[in-house]
Amino acid sequence: MNEVLLQYLLESGAGLVLLYLFFVLVLKRETCFQFNRFYLLAAIMLACLLPLSNLPGLSIWPQEPEPVAVFEDAVEMPMVTTAEVMMAPEESFDYWNLLYVAYGLGVLFFAGRFLVQIIRLRRFARQEGVSFYLPNRAPVVLTHGQFPTFSFWRWVFFDNSQPLTPEETERILQHEQVHLDQRHTLDVLLVSLAGIVFWFNPLLVLYKKALEQTHEFIADAHVAKTSVPALYSSLLAKQVLRSADFPMGSYFFLNKSLTLTRIKMMKRLHESPKISRMLMVIPVLILVLVAVAAMRPVPVPESSAATAKVQNGPAQFPGGREALNAYVKNHLVLPQIAFEKRKNQNDFVEVKGSIEVKIGTDGTPRYGKNLGLEVRPNDPEVVKAIHAQFAQMVSQMPKWDPGPERRQIHRVQRNHLGGQRERKFPVLLRVSGQPAAEDLGHFKGRRCQWFCRQTS
Repeated sequence: MNEVLLQYLLESGAGLVLLYLFFVLVLKRETCFQFNRFYLLAAIMLACLLPLSNLPGLSIWPQEPEPVAVFEDAVEMPMVTTAEVMMAPEESFDYWNLLYVAYGLGVLFFAGRFLVQIIRLRRFARQEGVSFYLPNRAPVVLTHGQFPTFSFWRWVFFDNSQPLTPEETERILQHEQVHLDQRHTLDVLLVSLAGIVFWFNPLLVLYKKALEQTHEFIADAHVAKTSVPALYSSLLAKQVLRSADFPMGSYFFLNKSLTLTRIKMMKRLHESPKISRMLMVIPVLILVLVAVAAMRPVPVPESSAATAKVQNGPAQFPGGREALNAYVKNHLVLPQIAFEKRKNQNDFVEVKGSIEVKIGTDGTPRYGKNLGLEVRPNDPEVVKAIHAQFAQMVSQMPKWDPGPERRQIHRVQRNHLGGQRERKFPVLLRVSGQPAAEDLGHFKGRRCQWFCRQTS
C-alpha cells in the first residue's frame, strides 16, 4: 500500500507541475479567460484522476534483456524447523503509521477551518439580514466595513463603508453579479476541497490563486462591455488594500497586486486570444500522459519469456531441485559474529538476500554479486560475514549441467521484488534464527528457522 501511495503522489504531482507550468508560460497572459478557467479546473481533476487509471507503463529508453535461464514452473521448499522453541522477532517501528496520523490530523484541521468559515459567514448573514436584491434575485448583505465586498454562493456581501458614487456602486454590484451568474463559487469550493485532501501539496495554493485571478478577469471583461473601461480602471485604482477574512469568496478588491494586474489586463481586452496557444494544450496533455506512463513499470511480454525458454534452457543442479534445496539448507549458515552483534539476547538474527550465481561453460558455479542484501543486526562486520557465507556456499557447490546455452545466469532474488524487466530463475531465501543459550559460544548455524523458496 505504501508503494502505491507514493506512486500516486509522484504521478499526480508531475501532472500538476507540467499543467501549471504550461498555464503560466503560455495561457496566463492571454485574454481567453473562460478557456483558462476550465483549463485550470480540468488540470486539477486530470492530475488527481489520471494516476488511478489503467494507463500501461512506457519504457522511454528500452534495454535489451540479457539471456537468462527460465524454469517452467515454481518449486517451493518445505520449511524446516528444529525442536527448539523460537521467539517471534520484535517488530520495528513503522514510520508510515506516523505519517498517516499526521495526514489525518492535517485533513481534520483544514476541514474544520473550512466548516468554521462557512458557519461564521452564515451567522453574519443572519445577523445583518438582507438589505436589497440584485436584478438576478441575489440577496445583498451590508458588511459595514467588517468584510470587503465579495460574493459567495448566491449572496453578495457589500462594504457600504467605502465612499463610492452611485455609478461606482452599480459597477461593483454588477461585477459581483457576474461572479454569481458564472457560478465561480463552485470553482473555489472544488479547489478548496482538493486543498483539504491534498493539504500538503503547495501547488494547489497556486492553482487557487490562478483561478481566483481568472474569475476577476472574467467579471471585469463583462463590466467593461457596459461601461467606459477607463472609468472602471480608475475605480479599481483608487481602492485601498483591505483584509480578506473569508478566503473562499470572490472579492472585488482583494489586494493591490491583483488589482494592478486587473488594470493591466483591462487594457488588453481588445486583443483577440491566440488560437495557436490554446491548441498547444493538446501536445501538453500528450506529454502528461507520456510522463505518467514513463513512471510506471513496464510488464515483460509473455512471448519474450517463452522464447527464452526454448532457446536457452535452464542450467541444472546435480540431482535436480530437491538436491539444490537440500544443499542450500545444509550449507548456508549464519555466522557467529551476527549473534555477537545483537543488542539484546532476545533479538533475532535475520538475513534477506538475493545473489547472482554464474554457471560457466563447464558447469562450474561462480559467485557473482548480491542483489539487495538486508541483514539484522545491520553492522558492517555482519554484512561482510554474510557475503563470505554466500560466496563459500557457492564455491562448495558441485558442477552444474550448464544446459544448451554456453553461459547461463542463475539469479537468486528476494521474494518481495516484483515488476522485473526480465524473467529469471530465482531461489528466494529468507533465513532467521536465534541460538540456544548453551550454544552461544560455538553456534554453527543449525538451530534456526529456514524459509527457502524457489520460483520462476
